[in-house]
Amino acid sequence: MRVRSALIAASFVMFSSPVFAATSISAADYKLYREYQAALTDPRVQKMPETRRLGAIAKNFHVTESKLKDAITRGEAAGEVGKTEENSARVAVAEVLKDRLDSLSVDDGGGILVAYVTWKNQDSQKLEEEAAMVAARAVAASPLFATLSLAATDATGARIFEGKIDAERARSIKEDRIPLFARARYVKLFDGVKISR
Repeated sequence: MRVRSALIAASFVMFSSPVFAATSISAADYKLYREYQAALTDPRVQKMPETRRLGAIAKNFHVTESKLKDAITRGEAAGEVGKTEENSARVAVAEVLKDRLDSLSVDDGGGILVAYVTWKNQDSQKLEEEAAMVAARAVAASPLFATLSLAATDATGARIFEGKIDAERARSIKEDRIPLFARARYVKLFDGVKISR
């Protein structure tokens, strides 16, 4: 009985450790944290006494001071979120594209994460399928992405696909249905689509 209680207590401590909490930050908290960091550089905020800054920033963002403190704590614990999300997305997309992944970079300015993905296409008839799969995999691996900008090139290096997709739209893509719906439905989720076959 004591051994079982000890195991339960140990598992509770293990799963409630800060290591797991440090990697979990919501998109809203991350945005609030990044906006807080930007606000600290504002000359008007810098003129304020330090004791009043947090309250003034919270009021400006229309959130409570405690909510802002929580977002700051989570943001500081999360570390370099942009790099972490970029690496996660790179692994997930590389599983699908293998050695055809040309580049994947993340811009984390302004409190939102935007991913830029470029790959080499081998079959122009599968452009829509590849774009849908890249989008679905990237947002599944990196839930903090707000937008994805995708581009595919042919063997000569010319761009044959361009499109942007909001992360919420990309989350609606079902991987098992991509072969059926890529051309008819999923490509319509993208904005600014340019296809050259």
